Amino acid sequence: MEPTTIEELGEIIAAQPRIAPFGRGSKTALAYGGEGAVRISSAGLSGVIEYQPEEFVFTALAGTPVAQVERILTEQGQYLPFDPLLVEAGATLGGTVAAGLSGPGRYRYGGVRDSLLGIRFFDGRGNLVRSGGKVVKN
Repeated sequence: MEPTTIEELGEIIAAQPRIAPFGRGSKTALAYGGEGAVRISSAGLSGVIEYQPEEFVFTALAGTPVAQVERILTEQGQYLPFDPLLVEAGATLGGTVAAGLSGPGRYRYGGVRDSLLGIRFFDGRGNLVRSGGKVVKN
């Protein structure tokens, strides 16, 4: 299944007893949901929604390829500090955050999860969970 809206994703999750999340196939060994699991792809939930280069903040959907984010940031002389892995293999933001995959930049700048200001995700029952926000406090 490949939902194209956040609402549709929540409905699918709520209706399934077991799911196996899947993005663009860069971490398939981590996506096993057990027998009978419905495979749900985040590929239809892709795109950078907002980008404020002066604030070093962007908002993007889980299925957004990390390579796309890196291209956008590079245009402004910026980069992702945690050295995301598997970019060439099609890694998505959602998969990178969920797997906690950070490259060698983690030792200097922290891991991928240290860079999050806010996040929205669905729990196993299809409830939308919100944490954090866009505000950076000094």
